Amino acid sequence: MKIAIIERNQKEIDGVIRCFGDLLSKMNGADAYEIYSFADNRPIAHQRFIIKLEAFRITNYYMDDEEFNFTWVELYELICQWVEGENSTVVIGGHIFSALEGSYLRISQDQLIEIICNCIHNNKRRFYNEIFKLIRKCVNLDQASPENVANLLEVIINIVRNPDERTHIYSLEA
Repeated sequence: MKIAIIERNQKEIDGVIRCFGDLLSKMNGADAYEIYSFADNRPIAHQRFIIKLEAFRITNYYMDDEEFNFTWVELYELICQWVEGENSTVVIGGHIFSALEGSYLRISQDQLIEIICNCIHNNKRRFYNEIFKLIRKCVNLDQASPENVANLLEVIINIVRNPDERTHIYSLEA
C-alpha cells in the first residue's frame, strides 16, 4: 500500500484495496499513520502533498483521534495555503476534494464549509464541479454554525445568480 501510494498509482491503490480488503480491515491506527507518514519520503513538495492527501483519504478512518487530529491539522494548513495561493498547483485540487470527500465524516463541518467558501472566494473555478459535488454529498448544514451556513448559502447564491460563474459548473442541477 505504501509503495502504491507513494508512486501515485491510482489503479494499483484501488487494486490493493479491492484485493486485500480483509487485511485492510485489520489495520490499526499505528499502521494507518505509518502509511500516511511514509509520504515524507517524497522530496518534491507538491508531490508529497498529493501523496499525503491520498494516504489520508484511504487511512483516515483507521486512525485514532489523536493521530487523525495531528494529520488533519497538517493537511488543513496545507489545503488553506493551496486555496489562498494565487499560483496553486492545479493537479493538487482534485486530490484535495477527493480526500475531503473520503473523510468528511471525521472533519468538522465548519472547516469543510470554510474550505469550500474560500475556494469560491479565491476563484478556484476549475474546481466548481468538485466543490458542488462536495456540497451535495458531504455538507450537513445541521452540524455547522449558523455563520458558516449563511456564508455558504451566500456564495452559492452569488454563483447561481451570475451567468458567467454558472458556466463553470456542469453539475449544478444535481
